[in-house]
Amino acid sequence: MPFEIVTPIVQNVTVRGTNISGELRTITSKSINGTEIPYIDNGFETITLNETNYLDSPRMIASKVNEDNQLANIPGSKSMNMRIFMGTVDSRVSPVIDGQRTSVILTSNRVNNAIEDYAADRRVNEIATDPTACQYISKEIVLENSASSLKVLLAAHISTKCDIRAFYYVANEAGANPIFVPFPGYSNLDTRGRIISTSDNNGESDIFVPKTNTYGFNPESTEFKEYTFTADNLPDFRTYRVKIVLTSTSQVYVPRIKDLRVIALAWYGKIWCGGSCRSCKRPSNKFNTKCK
Repeated sequence: MPFEIVTPIVQNVTVRGTNISGELRTITSKSINGTEIPYIDNGFETITLNETNYLDSPRMIASKVNEDNQLANIPGSKSMNMRIFMGTVDSRVSPVIDGQRTSVILTSNRVNNAIEDYAADRRVNEIATDPTACQYISKEIVLENSASSLKVLLAAHISTKCDIRAFYYVANEAGANPIFVPFPGYSNLDTRGRIISTSDNNGESDIFVPKTNTYGFNPESTEFKEYTFTADNLPDFRTYRVKIVLTSTSQVYVPRIKDLRVIALAWYGKIWCGGSCRSCKRPSNKFNTKCK
């Protein structure tokens, strides 16, 4: 049973002058597609009782067979031990622990890093074949008027162990089985923002966003950065869906997103002109431009 977050539940009574505290002894585990070494004694570390504790490496509770074979150096060959210290400043009073109401809640992050080449690996194009464990897939959105451009904006916490990719699906009829297409990505755009090769679309953001070196756990102390994904010059569509793939090589340090917005745009003019645009009457830049 893998876990990276532990919440020890210990029902107790602590009157004035008494206190209890806890320590947890665990063994290491290995993330999905990770490189960690499992079955290493991590020793005792301080934990806060009755609160969520975020660990800095993957842990696990092993089966009895694996405990007996792998953990001979640990007393009792147990993959998890919790000890509680009971303190008092007055020998006449003591904290009380209800031994029948003690438990541990273990939480594991379901995230992996199964895809190496998002441009070439066709498994990412469909819902059923994508091996990525952590995905956001929107419901099908039906537009009143057709559109020809799609833009995804979001804030994300992406550490050096993590990655984020975005995909889209557009159609004229609702209800079809979606085949997702990766957004172009900054490495597949030229200096004018044009796609170099559609076969090299890899789902990256429009511009390079440096990954954060901070590994926050609480949302309040986590650094988020803005990401934008754009697909222009699409065939006119009336329905769309988006898929966001979140990966990590460590189940401890996971990607996070918030403030997700998706905008479908319609372009009304595409003309060559040297004076004013005949659609919006604004000056043209003399290139084959599009006018809203």
